[in-house]
Order: sequence, then C-alpha cells, then structure tokens
Amino acid sequence: MQPKEIADLEAEIQAVHGCKSRYCRTVHVRESDASGASWDDFVKVFDLLEHPEAECCYAWRERAGNQPKIVTVLNLPPIDSPESAVRTVLAERSGRP
Repeated sequence: MQPKEIADLEAEIQAVHGCKSRYCRTVHVRESDASGASWDDFVKVFDLLEHPEAECCYAWRERAGNQPKIVTVLNLPPIDSPESAVRTVLAERSGRP
C-alpha cells in the first residue's frame, strides 16, 4: 500500500490530466523568484501512463491560505525538470511570462 500523499497526488493527476500515473521519485527543490520570494520543498515525480503528450508530471502539495492545494505540472517544453516546474509556477504567480 502506498502513502496517502502519493495516492492523493496520483488522484489529482488523474483528475486534471486524464491519465494514470506511477510514483517515480522525490526531489528537493530550492528556488527563488525575482521578487525575492523563495520556495523550498519537495516535488514528487510521476511517470504518466498513456498521456498523449507528456511522459512525466511534477506534483506537490502546498497551502493556499488555510486550504491545502495540489499543484501538478506536466513535463512539456520548456518544463523539463522539477526545478523548472517550480520556476514556471512562481513566474506565473508573479505575473511574469
């Protein structure tokens, strides 16, 4: 039996991206954006099963106010690593392209 966190992330990947996934590994990521906001946490990497475009997905859990939130990012150009997935999300939140 897998940990609840992995099962929750896999369920979110299925709901958002329409495919099943298999947990692969966990990567520690530290990033900061131009505004100085920093991000230091763990990103889970999942292999995607039968997705039409991407072979893997990066996912993590975070807080949005008092509510837990799951973030999923497909490995599609220009995103090619857990670090670039986090950088992309930080840039989108800060309004940068």
